Amino acid sequence: MKITIGKYNVVETQTLIIPNKEESWIRLKVLDWDIKIKIIIKENSSNKSHQYSWYGEEDYGVIELVNWNQNMGSFSEPINFGTADNGKDVYIMIFNQKVQDVNKLDIQFYEENL
Repeated sequence: MKITIGKYNVVETQTLIIPNKEESWIRLKVLDWDIKIKIIIKENSSNKSHQYSWYGEEDYGVIELVNWNQNMGSFSEPINFGTADNGKDVYIMIFNQKVQDVNKLDIQFYEENL
């Protein structure tokens, strides 16, 4: 099956249901690239806007989602995640919904359709 959205080919989709802002991990292979991601969900009462940050640690990446607590959802635009071994750029997009103390994250990985 091949899925294309705009200029991107979807290469992987994952759904996580995370209770109580628990630390979460994703380990998967995208375009022959072994990816390990730690996901941290937190709240910042001094700044109400939802934000994300992405940075590398030792042998894994970290995605911090701050104030992703909207019942109607929070999302990111496609973020350039890095370059796979085959030279293609990999992008990630995250959509979040929250009900009480549970976050549902839908995460898609893309390659640019050149």
